[in-house]
Amino acid sequence: MSLELMSVLSAFTVGVMLTGVGRLQVACGGLFFSVFVLPVTLFGSTVIDRYRVGITGAEPQIATYTVVVLLVLLMALLLRGPSPDWATVMPFLVFMAVWSVLVWPHTGEVRAGVLHLGIACLAWVAGTYVAKQMQVHPRGPRILLTWLLVIVALQAAVAIAQTQGVEVFPTAASVILEDDSLEGRAGATLGHPSSIGKMMFLVLLIVLPWLATDQRGLRRVALWIVLLAIIPLGLSGGRANAVACVATVLLFVLLDPGRRRWSNRLQLFVLVLAGVFSTWNIWVRRFATGENGEFRARFFQTAVDFLSDAPPWQGTGANTYVTAVGPTDQMAAIGWVVHNVYLFAAVELGVLGAAIFFLPFVQAWVRGWAARRRQGVAGAYGRVLVASAPGLLLITWTGWGMMARPLVPWMLVTGFAYTLARGQNDDEEFGDLSVVPPVSAATASSTSVGGSVRS
Repeated sequence: MSLELMSVLSAFTVGVMLTGVGRLQVACGGLFFSVFVLPVTLFGSTVIDRYRVGITGAEPQIATYTVVVLLVLLMALLLRGPSPDWATVMPFLVFMAVWSVLVWPHTGEVRAGVLHLGIACLAWVAGTYVAKQMQVHPRGPRILLTWLLVIVALQAAVAIAQTQGVEVFPTAASVILEDDSLEGRAGATLGHPSSIGKMMFLVLLIVLPWLATDQRGLRRVALWIVLLAIIPLGLSGGRANAVACVATVLLFVLLDPGRRRWSNRLQLFVLVLAGVFSTWNIWVRRFATGENGEFRARFFQTAVDFLSDAPPWQGTGANTYVTAVGPTDQMAAIGWVVHNVYLFAAVELGVLGAAIFFLPFVQAWVRGWAARRRQGVAGAYGRVLVASAPGLLLITWTGWGMMARPLVPWMLVTGFAYTLARGQNDDEEFGDLSVVPPVSAATASSTSVGGSVRS
């Protein structure tokens, strides 16, 4: 089945290369479906992975998003058009290449971790490519939002079906360490309830800026996506994810300087209240059964103690937290890792490696802060980068899951938003990113950001 899937994806991409038509549709559809709907392993899965805790498997794995990211970058290299941005993630790629050869153990789990982190960096590059393609495509925003609407609607439908007892994408198939806090929570197609909440948070980062467009059709689609995202977010019962989403929405509308800001604030405020009250019973049960923080404090201290005895530049190697820390702590030995992305990365990559790894995210936030007062697309994505920072800090400070499979969409979306925040569009209001009507493909491919088009 995996071979057939790869063959179809490859044939489809080759067709796009030969015709030169639909590359944005393929990039958006392929990337978003592979990270938001079906991030499944195609090759490299082992029996031990069912019981192993880590950012990826015990041996290098090829997942759906691995294939799609590589194919999208292949399109970027072979087809004429805007070039993706490699420079931002190149320092970490160089660091990881050197450390994996000279410093870290030469084991299967380290090779798997290096591949996982490398694909995540390439996803950042693919995100910049999608953003640049959307800037020159006459229907770029419509393609983007249409794909996201389909994906979020699908996830909402699956989440509702799961809460009604339908055995589809069961949580048990994707959870290694179960506890009472998972009972009654929906994971949609991703299986684990926490994962779908993180994906809805990332979807909001793409969609929220389009609530400020001057095109009514785009605004309505964006509003529907936000409305539908409340369903899987609420049914998943992720406390940090929910708070992060609400905080991001509220901060974004507060930062919005546009003439529709009060209308947007009222609409989103009503949506937030509706989402809270419609899932009230889920949140009551979630806070009653969820962990109260005592265990997380122990995990935190275990990681700090381990780092205090280790060289800050070395690291244990990507994907080796349990293997390295397990001998020093009984809870870590059975799979309970530190619930903090930054400490987790510092243990595996070393303090130096972690600093280099998170540098692109810091750079994106700085760019967002610089662009937050601008009008148009650049300002909108600058504000969403700023508004998402507190929520993202909450998710990453209270959990480690963003270093696993969610890392790929996290870097994809951040690279996308960062690229648009760097744009030159300073129109008072914005619609499609292209500056001319869709006269021809040749015209579209040579167009840069500069104004808005009214439909």
